[in-house]
Amino acid sequence: MVRRIWIPVTIMLLFIALRSYHIGAPLLDHSDWRQSDTASITRFYYLDGINLLRPQVLYDGPGPNYIQAEFPIGEALTAELAHVVGWSNTLLHSVAIGLSAISLIALYLLLHQEFGASVAAWGALFYALSPLAIFFGRAVQPEPAMMCFGLLALWLFSAWAHRPSGGRLLLACLAFALAILAKLPNAILGLPILFFLLRRFSWKRPGQWVWPLGLPYIPAILYTAAAGLGATGQGDFVTRILIALFTQPGWQEGTSAITAFWRHNLLAGVAGWGMALAAPLGLLVCDRRGRIWMAAWGFALLIWCVVVVSRIRQDYYLLICVPWFAATAGIAMEWLWRTKRAVLAPIASVVAVGLIVLSAVQFLPPLYRLDEGTQVLAQAMDRVCPSGPVVVGTENPALLYAAWRHGWRTSVVGARSLGAWLAEGATLVVPLGASITREGQAWLTTHARRLTDSEGSVLYVLDDCRTTTA
Repeated sequence: MVRRIWIPVTIMLLFIALRSYHIGAPLLDHSDWRQSDTASITRFYYLDGINLLRPQVLYDGPGPNYIQAEFPIGEALTAELAHVVGWSNTLLHSVAIGLSAISLIALYLLLHQEFGASVAAWGALFYALSPLAIFFGRAVQPEPAMMCFGLLALWLFSAWAHRPSGGRLLLACLAFALAILAKLPNAILGLPILFFLLRRFSWKRPGQWVWPLGLPYIPAILYTAAAGLGATGQGDFVTRILIALFTQPGWQEGTSAITAFWRHNLLAGVAGWGMALAAPLGLLVCDRRGRIWMAAWGFALLIWCVVVVSRIRQDYYLLICVPWFAATAGIAMEWLWRTKRAVLAPIASVVAVGLIVLSAVQFLPPLYRLDEGTQVLAQAMDRVCPSGPVVVGTENPALLYAAWRHGWRTSVVGARSLGAWLAEGATLVVPLGASITREGQAWLTTHARRLTDSEGSVLYVLDDCRTTTA
């Protein structure tokens, strides 16, 4: 028993250690804008109490700024823990790592159940080493909860398929409902789950399998709609993204170089190249029953990448692909060792793991690089004008979170908009990268005092705000 348990325990320790790097770092790294949104929701819950239906962020005005967001599982959990251990960046990252660790356990149990201990160990190791999963497995975002409940749902439906019971099926449906609530991309897991259901139910009797497959989608649909109706300003971003996806053929956000995006973020980030090379073999050699749901899972991910990720080119949208690559690569490694290919198996193992580690060494350092200038500017804002909403010339809310100030994000500063912001109580304008129109510059010259902080950033303090020199 001891010999059996040391391998998964070692992989778990490696998994946690890799994600604990920079565990106390401020949310000013590669994903600062997304983490600032999530951490804002968490901090409002910590300060004002948890209201699951009304998540709030800092941008879009003096507040409250309610948004249409994912069901805030991680945010609510972190806020409750903060009342026990205190608020800190370490806590924020630790909860993300904890949820990610549960996803590793679920993946291990799923693969152990379907393919055996060796595949489970290889799959868990690849999941632990995936460069993209290392960074976003500790990011303060909805993705750790998405991975946690998504893989729990797959494992529980597999467990039900092996030993059916009403209780197991109900638990699996609950996990799937929480998975979709945690983040809508988990909706694609309905395809592999369908094939787990069809192991025990007849395709010709839809009354048997439609309800356990369909009911888990309803809470997410209702919650997303309710959050959209309660959103203020531009906060219904899920609705706006869906409308853009299906009505604007040329719309896209994120990086514009699609080939480089797939090469860097999918092949190097998700698969670390090593998994990408092993995955086709794994899908080919796995047994027929395993191949059906694994192929369905892979096909669902392919549709996700083609329909959504090709248009929304954000790297963390690919995190959901990591377990599939890890599982299929694990199947390939187990097959090579099981068939006693004395030379090929160890060489393939060293090459696969080596490529992933090499990819991680190249892929990860830029993601951890902190934008310390944002923290300095936030401190300067507090010295110049310690209260009131501010205007920042960027779409990134990280500055608002670092200063803990309500405000507006903008890419263009014009005279009309400045007048409107002033009427709503704006106290400070920080142009950053925004363009200022000629009329806007004239307005600032008339109504604001221009200051420069120690780092060279320009701040315009509005006349109705009592100021001190930065």
